[in-house]
Amino acid sequence: MEKISEESLNNLKKEISDLQVDLSKVEIISSDVTGVGKSTQIKLEIEKNKKNYIYFPIGGIFSKLDILERLKNLYLKNNSAIHVDLYDTEETKLMEEFLHSLLIKKSYGVNEDIINISKDIEIKIEIPNGYKDYFIVYPILTLFSSKKLSIKKLSPLIVRNEIDSNIQIVSNYLKALRNEEIDKIDLYFEKITPSDFLRYKTAKSAKSLSQNECEELIFDEIRQYIDEPNYYEIESFIKYLSNQFKKLNKNFYLCTNDLLYSRYKSFQIKTYIVKTIIKDAIYIIEGSHEKFLKNQIMINEMINNKNDINLGIENFIQNKEKLINFSKLNFPLFFLNQGSDNQSYSIISNLEKNDREYLNCLKIKNIHAIRKEDQIDLPNYLIFSQIDFLNDLKDILNLRNPVNKDERAYEYDLLSMNEIAGDYILTADNYIKMNYLILRIYSNIPIVIFGEKGIGKYSMVKKLTEFINNGPLNTITLEINSDTSEKSIIDFIEKDIITKSVSLDIEENEKKRKYEENYIFYDPKKIFVILRGINTCKSMGIISEIICKHSYQGKPLPSNIIFIGICESYVPEEERFIEIAKKMGLEEEKLEKIRKVKYEDLYPLPFSLLNFVINFGNFSIEDKKKCLEYGYLWK
Repeated sequence: MEKISEESLNNLKKEISDLQVDLSKVEIISSDVTGVGKSTQIKLEIEKNKKNYIYFPIGGIFSKLDILERLKNLYLKNNSAIHVDLYDTEETKLMEEFLHSLLIKKSYGVNEDIINISKDIEIKIEIPNGYKDYFIVYPILTLFSSKKLSIKKLSPLIVRNEIDSNIQIVSNYLKALRNEEIDKIDLYFEKITPSDFLRYKTAKSAKSLSQNECEELIFDEIRQYIDEPNYYEIESFIKYLSNQFKKLNKNFYLCTNDLLYSRYKSFQIKTYIVKTIIKDAIYIIEGSHEKFLKNQIMINEMINNKNDINLGIENFIQNKEKLINFSKLNFPLFFLNQGSDNQSYSIISNLEKNDREYLNCLKIKNIHAIRKEDQIDLPNYLIFSQIDFLNDLKDILNLRNPVNKDERAYEYDLLSMNEIAGDYILTADNYIKMNYLILRIYSNIPIVIFGEKGIGKYSMVKKLTEFINNGPLNTITLEINSDTSEKSIIDFIEKDIITKSVSLDIEENEKKRKYEENYIFYDPKKIFVILRGINTCKSMGIISEIICKHSYQGKPLPSNIIFIGICESYVPEEERFIEIAKKMGLEEEKLEKIRKVKYEDLYPLPFSLLNFVINFGNFSIEDKKKCLEYGYLWK
């Protein structure tokens, strides 16, 4: 983009002067890298000043009429402050006109339909991290005061005082770990820990910790693994640990009082479990693009061209350390299973039997085994049958569904696990991916899956959601392509999703009430919305907001909706593979079926989404050749 002329810039300054624009009412907020907390800080500052906070994200594909209608619906008052969240768009002229009207003219209109904006209204403009310099693209932004947040000086964490809040639960466990108390006490959290624990001498009430202490404990722990964690990583870290610690806190088999009398009482079992859960948290929260997102020099050197950006992303995502597959699992994955009435826990491992970590996990697996013959090995997923996998998944998800068809189950409207599985075959590799997603889903961590077309992303996600929800009824897919507009996505949410969400919520709450009357735990069904092919359309901003912020155009989404994004891989060797297929004699008609989308058909993911990308990997050329030999054409 051409640099704005000095004359044009002076004209803007003169207009500001002539209209007596109060420059103090506008502030531009940027950051050195993504995930530094711009949105949170803007909202906190507005609320601190006792202003009416209004969130206004804008980008993607839009028209003047779209903007006008949205502004009308804001019901702006003099004590309002607007948080304008910019995201990428090809409508740069329209965006430039919008910013000019909002920041200088203080009005916006189409023909004679005009809305005026009070000069008393404060405006905070958030600039996203990405491949463009917004101060160059929109020079008007340079005329107002700005501040730049840095990952080296993060703003304070938001610490709630309630003892059952995620941050207090995590901080209390980390403090007990630091003080070497984990194997001596049972932390008691009101509203979470079973009251029966109070009769144990080991019971110790958790205390609400101060802002400074919570921050110190959390930062000290996460920085052992990530040098400069951003807020996306910190928030996910807290969510994951809280989810697991809550379950650990309810588990009678793993309470300190009982472990003191176990066969392995000299082994610090709970300390080992807590440390393992923390290591697993890092595995779960670290995205495939972490190094890419924090390498601002690399990003700045990229040419502002979709093909070059996509290739750069592809090179980074090929980091084999970040691939999610069973062969790469060289440490134990320990997690407490779903359901507050379920006292079981799972250990997934691909370690050798003589490995020290394996032997430690074996002790945990056999804590309460009295006789030697009662002891069992860790599951060997490499030799599991389909029935073995279904039994294991049933335990992990705490499902009441029978594995095989059982007429009695139909009284409770339950399908068998086999019926839900259908012709989907579980393997060690797709099973570890499923469990990785389970841990993210129940920790409320956003999910974006990256991988080559045909690697099994969609079929695996769809099948997992069906296992969780006892069938396909509450799994909805939106196929996204180059014609998908922001309006069509919003229409889909408002007409197809939210209405279904409300009716499901009423139905599930009634079921939960009936189950709890009989002292039976019930986990209400969720609506899973699979956004398939998210990087094939221009409306990436609204998709990013939906997945990362659980809102659309600033409107909050119901909590019983879970969005999962799936994007296609930028496969650099595609043409080479096509040549191989041609040499093998594959007809052109079949070649078209397996031909991948080209670079120019894909759009770079926003940095906010890149923080949550999970890499399922690509086929190798050899794998593709085998697929062709066996006549398999992937979807």
